[in-house]
Amino acid sequence: MKTVDQILDLYRQRVNFYGNLHSKMRAVQEIYQGTARIPLPEVERNEMASVPNLMAQGIDQMAGRIASVVPNVTFTPKNNSNRRETRRALTAQRVLQGYWQSDRLSMKLKNRARHMIAYGMSPVVIRWNPQTNTPTWQIRHPLETFPAIDIQPGQTQPRDCIFAYRRTVGWLTANGYSGQLGALLGYDHQLTPDTAMLLLEYVDADCTMLVLTAHGDSSYMNPLTGQIDGKRRAILLEYFDNPVDVPLVHIPMRITLDGPQGQFDNMIGMYYQQARLMALETIAVEKGIFPDTYLVSRPGEVGRFLDGPHDGRTGMVNIISGGDIRDNQSQPGYLTNPTIDRLERAQRLSAGIPQELGGESATNIRTGKRGQDVLSAAIDFPVAEAQ
Repeated sequence: MKTVDQILDLYRQRVNFYGNLHSKMRAVQEIYQGTARIPLPEVERNEMASVPNLMAQGIDQMAGRIASVVPNVTFTPKNNSNRRETRRALTAQRVLQGYWQSDRLSMKLKNRARHMIAYGMSPVVIRWNPQTNTPTWQIRHPLETFPAIDIQPGQTQPRDCIFAYRRTVGWLTANGYSGQLGALLGYDHQLTPDTAMLLLEYVDADCTMLVLTAHGDSSYMNPLTGQIDGKRRAILLEYFDNPVDVPLVHIPMRITLDGPQGQFDNMIGMYYQQARLMALETIAVEKGIFPDTYLVSRPGEVGRFLDGPHDGRTGMVNIISGGDIRDNQSQPGYLTNPTIDRLERAQRLSAGIPQELGGESATNIRTGKRGQDVLSAAIDFPVAEAQ
């Protein structure tokens, strides 16, 4: 059994080890959710992306195809000629399918398929539900998962794993952990029920441990500064013995050359470049509609505004003396649109997102058979590997 301090130290090491991987996961998450910001230092602005979100389209389409087929489990009787053995095998198959149906496995497979394609891994914990007396699949987010660093692609069961997630003070109190919370932070703490606290769940072949840390802000826990008023850094909430002597965590990963990698990691840079060019082109078009205005003095005179200068969008008239007003029309470069289209094509090729996934068809595909062959060549093998 590991101590609380050992789990904290192990968590700190794995946060540093998986830092680069999780940064790419967060970039994919921002693009998928449509919250990615496009920095434009040239004009001192930040813009939202206004280009087709091919990543979200590819993730949803690929995940739907992967999860469209539920695994078929068959129990083989010891003796095919024995009717009793045959019925027992059929009953076992129906019981397992009933477990899956009550656990809504088909919905969980859709979630796991999105994790597999987007993040390159799909962690899950298999546990017994004492309320329904059935096994259950608990889906975990890859950004909250820190498996043993020696796990290899193709190996679904790590030696141990740490899950780091947040729960509010109200959730801890409702689940009977108010005593441990008071012992950790002091019974006179001023935390509101909505304050989020970091929990660490350690799972290995021997046990499952749930640890509450003395950390409540939005960043990951730093054991060097995690103390509050000199009190302990963490406290043990729950401890469960593992009944089967193997880790109950399974983390299947995409088949790659080295470590975990999502299918769309290579298109992150191209997406931001395309969105940046589109934002700059939109700014240039806007300036063409409302051009910059200059006051040019006449020879021997000093131009000045009697009323103004006013922005053209206000509809107000600029009154000047001793000069002329001239507009400076700016147009986007002639290669802007071809470059944007080229980046979109590069994203499709790099991530394997054919146009058929968006309900379109390439111009050189004129038959249904040809379209089916192109779509099959692009997605059949990734779907088969994920399944």
